[in-house]
Amino acid sequence: MCVNMNDKLRNYLDEDENIGIRKEYIGLINEHLKDDIPCIVLNNNKPIFTEDDKKILEGRSDYPFTDIDLRRCGVAFACIRDNTLSKPLNSPDSSDKRPKIHSKPSGFPKLKENIVNDRLIFQRCHLIGYRLYKIRNDKSKENVNLKKIFTGTRFMNNVMYYYEKKIYEYVYETKNHVLYRVTPYFKYNDKLAKYDKLVSGVQMEAMFFNESGNEDIDSSFNVFVYNKQPYIEFDYETGKNLTYIMPIMECNYVIDKKKRKFHIKDCASVWDFDNDRMYDFPEKTRKDLIYDGYLPCAICDPGD
Repeated sequence: MCVNMNDKLRNYLDEDENIGIRKEYIGLINEHLKDDIPCIVLNNNKPIFTEDDKKILEGRSDYPFTDIDLRRCGVAFACIRDNTLSKPLNSPDSSDKRPKIHSKPSGFPKLKENIVNDRLIFQRCHLIGYRLYKIRNDKSKENVNLKKIFTGTRFMNNVMYYYEKKIYEYVYETKNHVLYRVTPYFKYNDKLAKYDKLVSGVQMEAMFFNESGNEDIDSSFNVFVYNKQPYIEFDYETGKNLTYIMPIMECNYVIDKKKRKFHIKDCASVWDFDNDRMYDFPEKTRKDLIYDGYLPCAICDPGD
C-alpha cells in the first residue's frame, strides 16, 4: 500500500499544510527578516528526519512535493543519490540540459518590475536544486512546475546553491546518500488575513549518511535562507515596489584575486575561498575598485 506523502507532510507543518513551517522557528526567523543576515542556523544545525521519513524517502525513485496554493509552493523532500545527480558542469560527457520553465510562481514580477539599476532581481528558484535531482517526470506541466519553484532573489539563489553544492560534492565523491527537505516560509499577514505572495525564505535540512549507514553529523545541516537582495527593498506581500537603498557607509569589499572580482562579505560566492585567494579592501570604494580594473560581482552588487 502506497503512503500518501501529503498526509505525511502535515505532521511537520503549521495550520496550512502547503505553506507552513515549524512553529518553534518562526520567532527566530522573523527576528532577522529586516537585517542584512543572509541565513541563520536552526536547531543547532541538526536536521529533523524521523525513522519513517528515512524509510519512505530512501525507497522512492522521485521526489515528493505538496500541492500549490494560489501559485505558492509547499515542502519538497528528496533522497539524493549518485544516480539522481546531473553530470558535473565541466564533465566532457555531460548532456544534462535544464529545460526552460516558463511558469510564473506567486509574486513573480513583470520584466519591467524586476529591474533595478539594469539588474534583474528575481529568479525562478528550485526547491530541490536541478543538479541534485535530474530525474524528471513532469515535462512542462504548469501545476507540477509550480510545485517545485518559487520567486527568489539572485542573492538568495546563490546562498541556496552554496548548500546544494555541499550535498552534490558529498554524494558525487562518496556515493553515499543524503536526505533533503526544503520548506518555504510565506509569512501570514494578520491584518489582511492572507499569506504574502513572496516567500520570506526557505528552511534547508540535509542529513548526510556515511558508508555504514549512520548519519555524518559533521556534514549535516539545518539552515534558513532569507529571500533578500543587498541594498534592495521590496514588498513581500505583493512582490512589487523594488527600491534601491543607498548604503549609509561604503561596504568593506572582498577581492577575488583569481577572477579579479569584488564582493560584499556576505556574498556566498566567497564563503569557500581560502585566504590565499581573497583579501579585504576596507579602504577602497566601489568606484575605486572598478577604476583599478576589478569587476563587481553580478550577484551581490546593486549596480549603478
